[in-house]
Amino acid sequence: LYKKALEIRQKLAEANPGYLGELAMTQNNLANLYKNLGKAEAAEALYKKALEIRQKLAEANPGYLGDLATTQNNLATLYKNLGKEEAAEGLYQEALAIYQKLAEAKPGYLEDLLKILNNYAHILESEEAFKKLASLYEEMAEIARRWASLDTRFATIEFRALGMELCYLAKAALWVDLGRRFERYRNTRISLRAPEEILDIFWLEKGAPLPDEKAQEIIKDAMHQAPAIREEWERFVSRLASLTAERSL
Repeated sequence: LYKKALEIRQKLAEANPGYLGELAMTQNNLANLYKNLGKAEAAEALYKKALEIRQKLAEANPGYLGDLATTQNNLATLYKNLGKEEAAEGLYQEALAIYQKLAEAKPGYLEDLLKILNNYAHILESEEAFKKLASLYEEMAEIARRWASLDTRFATIEFRALGMELCYLAKAALWVDLGRRFERYRNTRISLRAPEEILDIFWLEKGAPLPDEKAQEIIKDAMHQAPAIREEWERFVSRLASLTAERSL
């Protein structure tokens, strides 16, 4: 069906450029199917065609920027799966820049921004990259916070972004920053009535390290002697130590 639709829309677009958006959508969707079937070469070719069309459409009309970023993300994910991380990184960065601007104007794009940021995070494995990711998640949390003041639904996205930020601060060994941001995470968690154990899931999912004793002292010093915040942190570290021990058995 996709192939038949592609053929029809190709002819329509040749006769009337007004159909180019629909043509690119069909190319993107068929490429998704090929990617899921393991037909990487066919998927790449169609993603590139859709990307070329959507790039031109977005240059003429910013209303197509979301579609452009979607194809950039899809092609980047294909490249990531093929081990072409350099090509994937460039496309993820372009998609992130677009969705960040879109999310600042319209909160409906926050989920897309978080999805692409999570995809991007999977290909970065260095201390400098972890610092960059922590900063990106912090920026995203700030965007979500501004929208959460108008609609509490977006506080959940802020909460998830803060959790990811804490994980990457730990991976980058930025202990002072982690201590300072933990209070923000805790306050958001309490406002959502989310369980403390959610941070355990974030931490283990991202492979963040268990802070050693020296790091824990630095973290707690950054909490400005706030007892409730320190106590929650200590409970978290205790649970994490137990989970880490269980996994090593």
